[in-house]
Amino acid sequence: MKMQRLVSSLILISGVVLTSCTEVAFNQPVPPNQVILAEMPAEIFGVYENTDGEIMILDTKSVRLFDNEHALGAETQLKQLKDYYFLNLRDENGNFLVYFAKLEDADLHVYWFNGEDDKTLKNLCKYAEVESILKDTGEIDSYVVDISQETFLEILNAEAFNDMGMYYRKN
Repeated sequence: MKMQRLVSSLILISGVVLTSCTEVAFNQPVPPNQVILAEMPAEIFGVYENTDGEIMILDTKSVRLFDNEHALGAETQLKQLKDYYFLNLRDENGNFLVYFAKLEDADLHVYWFNGEDDKTLKNLCKYAEVESILKDTGEIDSYVVDISQETFLEILNAEAFNDMGMYYRKN
């Protein structure tokens, strides 16, 4: 198992050098075994903006992020674990891209899993099985993480994710 993860790590790391805009997705919404929230909690409703001027709008049943609106449902699932809120967005392959945030005072500290970051990929490979999804050209399109509750908690504890920065509440 360790040798398989090592080989996976080497393949992933070599693939990062050859690709750009590579996403990390999970084979199921995360965190596993947590209830899907039907509505956005009132404490995080609002309009937020980061220092680059990107706007995020959180409302009862939807999220507007990167100029795209996502209604909560089968394709966009919200989960909570402790103080973190996890937004799971289903991709075209049926996997889930994940953004998560923690409310700090009135602002949101936002995180994600960056497929172009070597450290993130190495850490993900330490704790979970990671599959490379190839484009028709043979280049790596994305990575899919096969996750369980236990491995997801290990990933969070190891901080095997990337900081997107603060989004400041505007209202």
